Amino acid sequence: MSINQSKIKVGIVGSSGYTGGELIRLLINHPNCELIFANSKIYEGKYISEIHKDLEGEIEMKFSKEINNDIDVLFLCLGHGNSINFLEKNQLNLNLIMVSVVMNQIGMIVKKKERDMNLMA
Repeated sequence: MSINQSKIKVGIVGSSGYTGGELIRLLINHPNCELIFANSKIYEGKYISEIHKDLEGEIEMKFSKEINNDIDVLFLCLGHGNSINFLEKNQLNLNLIMVSVVMNQIGMIVKKKERDMNLMA
């Protein structure tokens, strides 16, 4: 990114869970990104570091319930199946990245089946 270009503005929906917390850590330490909002319905108004204790002293932002459309990229870190529901309810014209454990779960299921097959052989 050249000196004349501005930082990439980023928002996170579902930022209060483990994945959201790790993503916040990555983004606030990335030289070319600016975290604009961290969405959480449950923790709206609380400081992010109250929930993600390991970010204490790293960020002074509060969780918000609102979604700011003045961003370049939106990360969805919602629970299983909730990303699709969110997208159906919200008409967004943004670059979108869905972060999910679904692929991990699929991988674990395949490995378990492979292990079970080996035990039967």
